[in-house]
Amino acid sequence: LRSYFGCSGLQQMSTEFRQFFPETYRLGDFREQEKLLNIIGEEELWICKPTNSNQGKGIFLIKGKQDMLNYIERRRKNQSRSTRIVQRYISQPLLLHGRKFDIRVYLLVASSRPYNVFFHTGYLRLAVNTYDDLSDDLTTHLTNQYVQKRHKNYSKLKEDTVWTMEQF
Repeated sequence: LRSYFGCSGLQQMSTEFRQFFPETYRLGDFREQEKLLNIIGEEELWICKPTNSNQGKGIFLIKGKQDMLNYIERRRKNQSRSTRIVQRYISQPLLLHGRKFDIRVYLLVASSRPYNVFFHTGYLRLAVNTYDDLSDDLTTHLTNQYVQKRHKNYSKLKEDTVWTMEQF
């Protein structure tokens, strides 16, 4: 985002825009890692993601400062050069029937002069499990199908993990 929006950090963006993105730090950037370690609480939940992956691969939860310190030490010992981001977990997410969800819609800006936009309604993705912030199960916290397919009851519950806009 920094390079895309042509600024040196999210703090320079409008307040409304910054509120849209969870607080994010890059592991591997010493200054950002130090900032993170200075603010992270003992029991706070954070989510760690690789920057070069998709489908929920390599994502895991970090539960507090000691968990973060342990992970950073493992990276140091393994001489890991992979880039990762750590984001503050949204502690009270909006839920649908008690489950986390996301909405996928598609918008194509074909031109700006004249302004020409195409919109497709998309769909919703829901987690299999009822939301529990204490759960270690990623199928509770992530909604993408690649992660949901790992749930032991996915084959039985599959139809209830993707909704059309009409179902919503």
